[in-house]
Amino acid sequence: MQRENWTSLCNEIVAKYLSSQGYTESLHALEKAAGNSSLVADGYDGVPRNLRTLIEQSLSIVSAEALSRLQFEEKSTDALDESAAQIKQDEKQTYAVEKSLEDLHSSNILSIHTVSIPIHINGSWELTTAIATTGADKLITISDPDSGEVHHILDNTAVPLKDGAVGHDSAVLDLSQNPKHQRFIASAGMDGRIVIWDMQYARPYQTLKEHSRFVVRVTHSACGCFMASAGYDKKIVVYSVQGDSRSTIQYAKIHEICLDANPEAILFVPGPLKPPIEGRQVDGNKRTWLVFSQRGQVELTYAAMPCSDMDQENSLNFTLLRYNTNPDPDDHYAGYSLLDLSLHPSGQYLCAQTGDHVAAQRGSPGDQSVSLGSLNSGDSLSRLLILPLFSQMRRTTLWTEAPSSTFSNPRHAWCENGCQVWVTGEDGLLRQISIQGKVTASIPCHGQLPAVDSHSKNARHAATAAAWMRGGNTVIKGVIVLPDGRVASCGFDRTVKIVGKCHS
Repeated sequence: MQRENWTSLCNEIVAKYLSSQGYTESLHALEKAAGNSSLVADGYDGVPRNLRTLIEQSLSIVSAEALSRLQFEEKSTDALDESAAQIKQDEKQTYAVEKSLEDLHSSNILSIHTVSIPIHINGSWELTTAIATTGADKLITISDPDSGEVHHILDNTAVPLKDGAVGHDSAVLDLSQNPKHQRFIASAGMDGRIVIWDMQYARPYQTLKEHSRFVVRVTHSACGCFMASAGYDKKIVVYSVQGDSRSTIQYAKIHEICLDANPEAILFVPGPLKPPIEGRQVDGNKRTWLVFSQRGQVELTYAAMPCSDMDQENSLNFTLLRYNTNPDPDDHYAGYSLLDLSLHPSGQYLCAQTGDHVAAQRGSPGDQSVSLGSLNSGDSLSRLLILPLFSQMRRTTLWTEAPSSTFSNPRHAWCENGCQVWVTGEDGLLRQISIQGKVTASIPCHGQLPAVDSHSKNARHAATAAAWMRGGNTVIKGVIVLPDGRVASCGFDRTVKIVGKCHS
């Protein structure tokens, strides 16, 4: 969509807004002044109908167009430019569900992860890739992505390896493997516990009880020296990991960050030794930083982890830096929450996935779409904000077209080449989005929506609402990219789907 000038773009944005709000006379006056009687036809269907978001959407389209115009012979040191240049515009890969794993959990599956676990083969231990899923049934299931064979089921009946170690008494919400000490996996539960599991024995090794409410996230740093947990007691807890995995290790709390809202996403990233100056990192990646988001806030917060550099002043440890993700850095209006974080495969960019958990319940004047609570997907703000590390200036925004509501938080996973990203949805569709902002694949995976003999958006919204009434079995809770490039997702239909490329 090429734009002749910014005036026509602004006219389209205002026309769409006037149309959605029912300001017919003002719309006709604008069209007459612009000499164009079909301004609304060039607007943006399927995006929130408020002026703020329409402006943001238009800027995103301009950014995507710039990426799409890159030629293969052009050279760039920017990771997104390089990724965009790898995509062939005339080539569209097709995908299909290869297999369905249906007996891993007896209730809703809440998260999915790729792990390496030790398997005893011919008298020695070897690591193999497996899928780990967590569920509302209090279980963690470790299974083979090819055969579906279950390697381990981790639960609170396992005999502990150390005194005081116990499994979970409630639903398990998240999981993270220590990348340095791969024998050990940490799980987070609604019981407020972090459980460290020794996968050589598939038994609980240590239980941490630093939270008083749900622990929704747990993650390790790339070096394996730090772990962090996020809880709905409005706390983030940081732990150090000390010891030798060949003998014993120990997780110990070293810091606590108290918040004024519930944390939603946490991620360790590389960064400079000292806080960046005006967004510029002047001393390379010499320190680990923890970045996190909070419900109902548009800021990302970075926290400096302790550093072993003897020249570093201790006073800089756990320094907090805040960055506003709104397009206007002076605008702190919270029209969305940042619900999932990842590092782009290049390591140059932070990706923050949003969900609208406020405006979706307000509705917009003149909006006639069907709404059930916050299921008004006309107000959904599911998108991916891509920003340089330690910056508040967006590099681009990817609109996912995936419905989002208060009932389920969106998730995403990058392809290894950084050219595409897979995103979850509440309509049973697993979507692939290119770095240029285009939906390049849409795979029916989970649950089944009622048949709708209509192209009406209202009818489709009503069908989605009906699925929620039947238990929400179309909700996709998590997605991962396997080492061989296939994709695995889990959902409220209690299955894991393995998706692969179709071969002609």
